[in-house]
Amino acid sequence: MAAPSDVPHLSSLEQRTDEYYQLVLGRQMKQSCCLYPDPELTLDEAEESMLELTCQRAQLFDGQLVLEMSCGWGALSIYMASKYPASRVTAVCASLARQLFVRRRRRQRGLTNLKVVLQDSEEDFHSRNGYHRVMMVETLISPGTYQDTLQRASTWLKPDGIVFIQAPCHHQQCQVSQGTTEGMQQQLTPGIALPPFCFFSTLQGDLKLQQQWYVNGLNYSRTLGAWLQRHNDSKSAVMRCLEEQVGRRQIRSYFARCRLGLLAESVLFGNAQGTTWGVGHYTFIRQTK
Repeated sequence: MAAPSDVPHLSSLEQRTDEYYQLVLGRQMKQSCCLYPDPELTLDEAEESMLELTCQRAQLFDGQLVLEMSCGWGALSIYMASKYPASRVTAVCASLARQLFVRRRRRQRGLTNLKVVLQDSEEDFHSRNGYHRVMMVETLISPGTYQDTLQRASTWLKPDGIVFIQAPCHHQQCQVSQGTTEGMQQQLTPGIALPPFCFFSTLQGDLKLQQQWYVNGLNYSRTLGAWLQRHNDSKSAVMRCLEEQVGRRQIRSYFARCRLGLLAESVLFGNAQGTTWGVGHYTFIRQTK
């Protein structure tokens, strides 16, 4: 959620340090919904569960060319590059801080099949022959831009390629997130409409919807709850990160706002046992001429 105008947004921390996210996210640094087939899973296990499900639903296999747009802290791209060593994965980062972080993790893991580039340099990830898979995990901001984004994605695909999308959604109708505090997800900001689950079925242009799945909101609720627990458990270290960014005078207020935002999002996705708000998974293929 977005903060009041006099308080910097939590996401601005990434321009100076990744320390906060390493304190709060799981081992894979997955900054999106995780999967809890068992409510007793740890955050690290839930990250792994969702990464594996994502690969299954995107129909990934070894030897493919794979592009991930706005890869966050690189969780999925690193997972794909590790799981499919004969594939070539391109991770597109939204900021220099994230690019440097993902490159550092790539080096630590000895991955030679992962390319890490910035998203404002499209020539760096343009492939003359196209990609087998284009992955977009919670990267779409406004429903009004979805059609254009899918059209662009279609130009990056091989003829038999697939676009995989994960997006927060309302299970029945289009809603607007009305929170007033901060959470981890930049996508969930006041005034930004989250589409209904079925919205992507209306976007039939250069691509057509192949399959869709609804992921119960309890999974996101538990993810946010786990981030909140780590945020609280690491209070001293978190406050040191916040002090560097916002100064000593605002640090306690900022810490409380971050905590309240995570709590509010967790409650939102847990509403009605996860049947109101959740996450959609979608695969798109090229329209046949």
